[in-house]
Amino acid sequence: MAGPTPAESLMGGKGYHPELPPTPVLSSTPTPQNERRRYRIATELVHSEHRDQYGASSMPVYQSATFYQEGANAGGEYDYTRSGNPTRTQLERHLAKIIGCEKCFAVSTGMSALDVVTRVLKPGDEVVTGDDLYGGTNRLLKYLESHNNIVVHHVDTTDLEAVKKALNSKTAMALLETPTNPLIKVCDIKAIAETAHQANKECLVVVDNTMMSPLFQAPLELGADVSYESGTKYLSGHHDVGSTCHCLKYPSRI
Repeated sequence: MAGPTPAESLMGGKGYHPELPPTPVLSSTPTPQNERRRYRIATELVHSEHRDQYGASSMPVYQSATFYQEGANAGGEYDYTRSGNPTRTQLERHLAKIIGCEKCFAVSTGMSALDVVTRVLKPGDEVVTGDDLYGGTNRLLKYLESHNNIVVHHVDTTDLEAVKKALNSKTAMALLETPTNPLIKVCDIKAIAETAHQANKECLVVVDNTMMSPLFQAPLELGADVSYESGTKYLSGHHDVGSTCHCLKYPSRI
C-alpha cells in the first residue's frame, strides 16, 4: 500500500481531516471559509498567500505614503498608508490565518493594541483582570480608572471562584494574561470565558498571548473574543522588531 505523499504527511496522514477547523476568513478580502483545508501550523507558517503583480515569492515592502486613484470618485483599495498598505495587509492576512481569527490588525506596539481594545470601554464599565500584570498594562488600567471612571477589579485569575465573584452584569471586559508576566501564573481561559459570558453576554474576553504565541496557545479557540500579543517577543523573535497584532473572533462586536 502506497504511503502518504509529502504534502499529506504535513497534514498528518492520508486524506481529508475533518477534525481540523476550516481556514478562517482572511483579514480583508473575505473568502468562503471552506475554500481550502487548514494545514498544521508549521505548514501554515511557511506558506504566505499573496498576489504580487510580479510574482515575488516574498511580499515586497511598500514604502509609498500615497497611492494613485483612478478618479475623484473612484478610490482604490489603498489611498494613504496610514489607513492601509499592501505590506501591512499581507501581514494581517497571514497572522489571521495562523491565529484562526476573522480579522487581524497590525499596530506599532503591544500597548497600542491594548489601548485600541480598551477604547470600547465607557465610564462606569467594569474590568476584571489579574493581580499579576505586565507593567504597561497595569499603568494603562490605572489611567483608565483615574481619568475615565472605569472600575478595575484585580483578582488571582488562577482561582476560578475568585474570578466568578468579581464578574457581574456590569463587567464589560475580562482582561487575561496567561502565563502572566512576570510570575508565570496560568489561568483557565475556557472556564473564565464561559463564566464571563454568562455574567454578561456582551462582555469581551481579551487575552494577552505574548508569552505563548500562536504556536503554543490559541485563546480564540478557547472562547476568548480578542487575542493580542507583542510582536517584539516570541511572535517574531526577541528584540528583533517593535510591533504587535490584535485578532478578533467577531469583528462586529468591536
